[in-house]
Amino acid sequence: MKLRSRSGIALLSLAVVSLFETSAYAAKGIFNANVSPSEALIATSTLMTITAEIAADVVNPLIVSSVVVYETTASGTPIAQLGRLYDDGTHGDAVAHDTIYTMQLVVNEPAPRTRYIRISAAYSGIRNRYLSPVIRTDVFAPLPANLVDAASATVQSIESSFFLNVNALGVDGARQQALTSALGNPNIGPNRVNLSGPNLSLVYHYTDPNTGFSFDIRGIAILSDPANPTDGPGRSTPAHPIPNSKSPGNDKVLIFGPGYHTADPQNAIVDHAASQFADTEFMTFSPAPPSITGGAAADLEVVKTWGEYGTVIIHTHGGLWDLNGTQEVVLVSGTSASLWNRLTYAFDLLADRIGVAGDGRFVFYPSFVTKYVSGMKDTFLYLGACESLQNDTLWNALSAKGAKVAFGWSETRRSGIQWDHVCGADRSNATPRQLFRSPFSAAGVRCCTEQNGPTWGPQCDANNANGFRRLE
Repeated sequence: MKLRSRSGIALLSLAVVSLFETSAYAAKGIFNANVSPSEALIATSTLMTITAEIAADVVNPLIVSSVVVYETTASGTPIAQLGRLYDDGTHGDAVAHDTIYTMQLVVNEPAPRTRYIRISAAYSGIRNRYLSPVIRTDVFAPLPANLVDAASATVQSIESSFFLNVNALGVDGARQQALTSALGNPNIGPNRVNLSGPNLSLVYHYTDPNTGFSFDIRGIAILSDPANPTDGPGRSTPAHPIPNSKSPGNDKVLIFGPGYHTADPQNAIVDHAASQFADTEFMTFSPAPPSITGGAAADLEVVKTWGEYGTVIIHTHGGLWDLNGTQEVVLVSGTSASLWNRLTYAFDLLADRIGVAGDGRFVFYPSFVTKYVSGMKDTFLYLGACESLQNDTLWNALSAKGAKVAFGWSETRRSGIQWDHVCGADRSNATPRQLFRSPFSAAGVRCCTEQNGPTWGPQCDANNANGFRRLE
């Protein structure tokens, strides 16, 4: 199991290039640059509104006519100027003279296209210009009818066939058979599937014969050993408190269990979490007693609200989507891949922020968190899902939103793991260890903290690839 902790130290750097200055100092600079909407469909006129807060300055006044937007490369190199932004109540500007500059751009593309833009401004007496971050916009072709149905059915078929084959072929043999089945599918094939542990990551590819436009739907089949079910019951809180503990930003708690209300071992964990937060010693949580957001109610829309909570307890199935050099943590949501939901989340499917799982529900990727979750309030997250912190992709998205701490798992979690044994002497994979990187350890060194009665002491281990981790 792992834990991630966000540092509170910010570094200010000033980078000067021949034309642009990208860092703001004092009051000068471009802040909160945004394009809304940032995604559109082909052959459809879409009004995109570009806004940014441009700080005023008394000593070096802003040159109002210099506030412009450029089309750029992905790295930010200017290609062409698209127009000027205004703060006078015109050109879509909501309020005149409030330092929020606005420009509107009508987009109507005949084919799919990605465009990058950047806002630039100059101040009197300052040689170099200020730049916003590069903002990506996309124009997609609409999803063909039944494409998501076909992708979802394919992943479900692969996963269900795996469980049917386990008795005859064994777990490893059934996984290999699932891989063979995916390789033989004309919409998947050799370069669009990878088996890594229990995770079969794939891309379902389709080319429209009428338009020539290509579409890719991500999918993952989690091929867990039925004899060792993942996410089994266990303690939700440590038996002994850890020194130097931190506190969440508010007392609101969300217990998020997409698998709840079904025949799933997650139910015991979710129920236990609710009982623990109903009877706490040092904090009073809201609501009291805590409610469980489970099953279909634990949907993608609830994920968007994670930032409102000081504590988020998540129990779902997860995995590592691993294909063609891209490795991303995925979590299963309670949102089904129904017709209505496919229409609702069409842009997210097209932009690879969500994909399909082997149980007919949508999985979501870290980019979904980046796109939709509002700023977190020093949120604590327990990521009760296999491989939720296998790498830093999910943590980086949460940390950027303001998460303070995240607990998660670096591997496929087996049933029977209990918090009492998190830091025991047993070094086997069945007993996760608490690992952390401290200011006193060399870069990249992971040290195991063993619990000996009421005390905790550092003890390093060369074979600590798995376990419960805290990186600072």
